[in-house]
Amino acid sequence: MRHLRIIVLILALVVSTTTLACSITFPGLEPEGEMPPGEEWQEERPPEEEWGEERPPEEEWGEERPPEEEWHEEPLPEEEWVPEEPPPEEPPPEEPPPPEEPPPPEPPPPEPPPAPPPPEPTPEPPPGGGSWGVTTADIMPTDIYPGNQPYGQLWVRITNNGPDDLSNHPVEIGVGGIRVDRTSGKKDRYGGSVKTKVTVAKGQTVAVATGVSIDTNVFRYETAGATLTVTDWNDPNTGNNSYDEIGQPWQQ
Repeated sequence: MRHLRIIVLILALVVSTTTLACSITFPGLEPEGEMPPGEEWQEERPPEEEWGEERPPEEEWGEERPPEEEWHEEPLPEEEWVPEEPPPEEPPPEEPPPPEEPPPPEPPPPEPPPAPPPPEPTPEPPPGGGSWGVTTADIMPTDIYPGNQPYGQLWVRITNNGPDDLSNHPVEIGVGGIRVDRTSGKKDRYGGSVKTKVTVAKGQTVAVATGVSIDTNVFRYETAGATLTVTDWNDPNTGNNSYDEIGQPWQQ
């Protein structure tokens, strides 16, 4: 209010000064009309309350405004600021489907399996036993003797009773017995075996060395025996594959 009163006084002073200046008459200048005597010309002014509108202090002159943030238009939410998406593009025209291929021809039905061959007749066994394609011979030891005296090795005679001939057929020969030391009288066993091949025709006899040594000066041979074992071929009668000698001159 104090500021307002000062402003009103300044305005009254300015008006009074202006009125005074206008009332001064300069030579040659007279008013067009005469003013009534005793009246002073003065500008008619409205009462003080009409020409001097009371205003609030300077800080109240301005129109009351809301805080600065309220003067700005509130932005739309972020999702509403996104520009509208363009309409989706129209899909390209679909290509016509390829022509259907004809189905493959059905395979022919499978052929029936061939009938099994008739069973072959079982061949009869060959004479004397054994089987077809396998050599069959009945062999037997018929003698055992020393090749040399007083020192040598034992030999065995083998006889083939058939029905087949033997040619390089394998045979294992075992010989041995009991001997007595001529000096001390002590008895012990002697002997050994050998694998060999024999060639003998049906009805023939062959002598085969065994590799078992003897010494008639040192020992007296009470017994001597031989045993035959065959492989890879057929001996139909194995009951006669052993032979023993006792009391022979070379044994005394």
